[in-house]
Amino acid sequence: MKRRLPRPSELAPLLQFRKPRLNATARRLADALTIEDLRRIAKRRTPKAAFDYTDGAAEVDTGWQVLGDRVEQPFGIAPTGFTRLMNTEGEIAGARCGPRRHPV
Repeated sequence: MKRRLPRPSELAPLLQFRKPRLNATARRLADALTIEDLRRIAKRRTPKAAFDYTDGAAEVDTGWQVLGDRVEQPFGIAPTGFTRLMNTEGEIAGARCGPRRHPV
């Protein structure tokens, strides 16, 4: 058997070329594989006060009992203040998504 260099067609499956992503945000999020990766991105991109405020409550259990059933997420959405600190649309974003997720 004679040794030879591999052909490009033989190398292509091993290289796994991807189309370049021009959107930097989409590229960073696609490369984030764990929650810790997302946390690291957020810490770099978010103002310190906003990140510390949000990250400080990350381990809090928001579940509670409602009419005898355990609910793992907050039960309702209400104006709470500081919402705009997490999202530029603030309370408007919560009001917009609330009825789609849990119609009353």
